[in-house]
Amino acid sequence: FLHLPHYPNVYVIGDLSGVENPTTKRLYATTGQLSDQMSAYVAKRIRRELKQGSPLSAYYPRFEADIKGHFVSLGPGQAAMTFDKSAGPLNGKTIVNTLI
Repeated sequence: FLHLPHYPNVYVIGDLSGVENPTTKRLYATTGQLSDQMSAYVAKRIRRELKQGSPLSAYYPRFEADIKGHFVSLGPGQAAMTFDKSAGPLNGKTIVNTLI
């Protein structure tokens, strides 16, 4: 649920978090795209908790990562990107490009 054990009102996202890939049982890398998804999930969860006045139950949907691909810097102004199947028209493509 992206919160500290025994402290349901303290959330952990980004570099300090750990989200397990359900297929490989390994932790996802704490990338920017994952941190962005975590922040949206936690914000939605906090809004619901404030609305109902108490922490959400364990039955609230767990956080699920939606990895669109992998991105790596190749130095100043350059990057390589591989897009996964959830990336729509870029499905399975690898791009190495110079960024301006």
